[in-house]
Amino acid sequence: MEDLEAFLEVVFDSIVDEKHPGYYHQPIPNELDDEIGNLVRVFIEASAQGREAILSKSREANSFALIVFAERMAALAVRENSRRRLLEGLLALIIEGFKFDYRDNMTIWAPLYHSAAKIGVEPEGLFQEAASYARNTVSEWMLDFPKRSPEERGLRAFKFKETYAPDGFRYERVP
Repeated sequence: MEDLEAFLEVVFDSIVDEKHPGYYHQPIPNELDDEIGNLVRVFIEASAQGREAILSKSREANSFALIVFAERMAALAVRENSRRRLLEGLLALIIEGFKFDYRDNMTIWAPLYHSAAKIGVEPEGLFQEAASYARNTVSEWMLDFPKRSPEERGLRAFKFKETYAPDGFRYERVP
């Protein structure tokens, strides 16, 4: 557990939002994606006690990085046809834990859901799997998202559209 605590101190200090002001627009994937992805993989492999330790270390100063990571994983999942990337995105949102504003977190569920359907992954099962990793408000609410009507969970409802950037498929926010 000491090794986990030391790892978490380093990672959460490294992914403080103010250290990565241009993260949203950077090419996908990049080093920060790898760093957050590593945190998510540690979360997946951790015991229940280890997961609780990870959830307790997450703070508002990490929210932007975790939320942006989740959106970037929705795009990368389409590029790679990867269910794992979708799970990583959902788990990053569970780790973020509504520390900033729950609406910013929930907004990203739409592109993750859309990407799952786009690559042939059953979204409800994916959301259930992600929610099974923790018992917090995010995981509880996450279970209800796939039950919404298609209009209430679609990209348009959350002001996203598909686009292509120089580095490939992405989601773009629309005003």
